[in-house]
Amino acid sequence: MLYKNKTLDSLDLGFNIIGSQGGVALASTLSENRYLASLILQHNRIGSAAALKFSEVLSSDEKKTMGTLDISNCNIGDAGGAAMQRLADNKKNVGNLIICGNKVGLCDCKLCVLADADKVGKASEAVRTKTRSKATSLL
Repeated sequence: MLYKNKTLDSLDLGFNIIGSQGGVALASTLSENRYLASLILQHNRIGSAAALKFSEVLSSDEKKTMGTLDISNCNIGDAGGAAMQRLADNKKNVGNLIICGNKVGLCDCKLCVLADADKVGKASEAVRTKTRSKATSLL
């Protein structure tokens, strides 16, 4: 359905128990959909495979822009966090990339450090400001 969409610009699927396969399928639809500007998937179980797919799809097309991608509390893990960091570092086609509340542990990318620190309230404002200036904001 999203492949053919030409009118829907925002989709909120938060809190829907979407798993890895569903997350990968949603990410795949973005390769064909130029109209969706905001995708909210917070509090789902998309995991690292879907995060990697979102990063792949959004990185592969310079013309594809997304205002907001919210994958907070989606269990993206270290691999997903690192993929989101690469997306934030290399592209300017995602305005608000929200990954807070994910289980990241060994990953030391800036986004994961910030997301993990925000979760426990230890992030410094200087780190937040620097990370946001890289075309990424965490809410």
